[in-house]
Formats: sequence, C-alpha cells, structure tokens
Amino acid sequence: TQLTKGIAATFIFAGVGHFTQEEGFSSMMPHRGAWGGLWQLPGSARFHVYWTGVVEIAASLWMLRTGGPVPAAVLGALVAAVTP
Repeated sequence: TQLTKGIAATFIFAGVGHFTQEEGFSSMMPHRGAWGGLWQLPGSARFHVYWTGVVEIAASLWMLRTGGPVPAAVLGALVAAVTP
C-alpha cells in the first residue's frame, strides 16, 4: 500500500542518514553513565549508529518486499528501543 511504501521510504532515508551524517547521530547518544548511572550500553556511539542504520534499511526493504507485519514490528521495536 501507499502507507507501507511511505513508512519504508522514511526509514530507508533515515537509515542512509546514519551513514552519511554519522557525527550528528553519534552526538545524540548519551554518554556512558548518563541518567543517574542507568545508561551503561556497551560499544561506541558509532557502532550503535551503524547497526541501527542497517536495521532500518534492512527492515524497510523487507517490508517493501513482503508487506508483512514482522518487518513493521521490527521497526516499531527499534523505535521503542532507541527513543528515551
């Protein structure tokens, strides 16, 4: 549907941005120990920017190909996981 294509295009655009604007995305990551010590995510900000970009692009392409609910759920879970 048009909605599926629009959502997928939005996430593909954002996913590509993770690679072309990596510094901007990395600067949004909280430092280790932020939020009263609760933020203890291992790995560098760059690593997390890249893997989330890959997931956004891959799940979007999957959603375009199948139109199924699973890739949409993956994108929803990713948004929930990275939104403070």
